[in-house]
Amino acid sequence: MSVLSDVPVADAVDAVETDLLLDGLRRRWGYDLRGYDRRHARKQLATLLRARRFPSLSALQGRVLRDPREAEAVVAALARPRPRLFRDPAFWLGFRRRAVPLLRTYPSPRLWVPACGTGEDAYTLAVVLEEEGLRRAEIYATDLLGATLEEARHRRLPPAALRIAQDRHARAGGVRPLTEHFRGQVLGSPVLQRIVLGTHSLATDGPINEFQFVLCRGLLPRFGPELRLRVLGLVRDSLCPLGLVALDPGIGDLQMPGLAPHTPQEGLWRRVQ
Repeated sequence: MSVLSDVPVADAVDAVETDLLLDGLRRRWGYDLRGYDRRHARKQLATLLRARRFPSLSALQGRVLRDPREAEAVVAALARPRPRLFRDPAFWLGFRRRAVPLLRTYPSPRLWVPACGTGEDAYTLAVVLEEEGLRRAEIYATDLLGATLEEARHRRLPPAALRIAQDRHARAGGVRPLTEHFRGQVLGSPVLQRIVLGTHSLATDGPINEFQFVLCRGLLPRFGPELRLRVLGLVRDSLCPLGLVALDPGIGDLQMPGLAPHTPQEGLWRRVQ
């Protein structure tokens, strides 16, 4: 009896096509997304198929293998976080109260935002550090796609999005109006100057520096078990002793060697070995 005998034919075909697409993406272009959670991958790919009017994943794969722009579209669909400045204001309020005092003890703290997408979390972090007077801090924001980083480098926030972000910023403990950090639709240079952008693959690359803080929220739910453990190990190895990492709430049921709760209700964990 086939192991797929109890699985609907369409689902079984989609599962095979998803695996083939991800393997082709790695072999042709070097983007390794095979460790992503399959439910997340299939949901995002289904949305991409509708938006791009492809009849099937096989049809998309044919284009992906021949066109680097289609390959980048697939990577962006699976790997890019939802762009929102000051998303989850409660977390950022907790960051000011719990993480900032630790960062003040370092002369030049380094912070890392892996899989930064178009940079909203890195920009949020930079604004908070500016308001808290940590002007010698340096933020490394990395992503798998160079094209995404280029978009982040020239990111503009439309007026409507800025108005919404202003409310979240105030609830996150903002000490002055968010608009004071902008020049028109672009963040002002003091904020941008503390951000270093670079490419990095969480699936294949190693640590890039030693950090006092890593912002890793919104990442692990997209990954399968093996990639989750790899990323947690990479984060641990990237942290200095007693350095902090921000994880999604409820992620503590995973085994995390070398990491211990700092303030788990706010998603903060500390390197202990």
